[in-house]
Amino acid sequence: MSARPRLSKRGASGVRCSCSNPIGAARYKISAPHAHDATAEAAARERLTELDAHETELRTRVEAALGEADERIRKARLPVQETMLVLPTEPGPDPPSK
Repeated sequence: MSARPRLSKRGASGVRCSCSNPIGAARYKISAPHAHDATAEAAARERLTELDAHETELRTRVEAALGEADERIRKARLPVQETMLVLPTEPGPDPPSK
């Protein structure tokens, strides 16, 4: 099985930009040397803003799902946890005599 080559391009700074993900592609379009078109740059910046907002939403949803999963795991473990006997710190009333 051969490894698939990763698509990448070099921006104006010569830094590799991975264009296999949407955010990398949008950043490349902004910094590309041939992108002197202000309209194209504005569209790329708008797309990047949309992608950042979408990423933030996804991260929030993942965090919420992880929190819910942790709570379900905690509740599922409760019935099988060892019962611990906690001794009173102060003496209580004497037991009733027979």
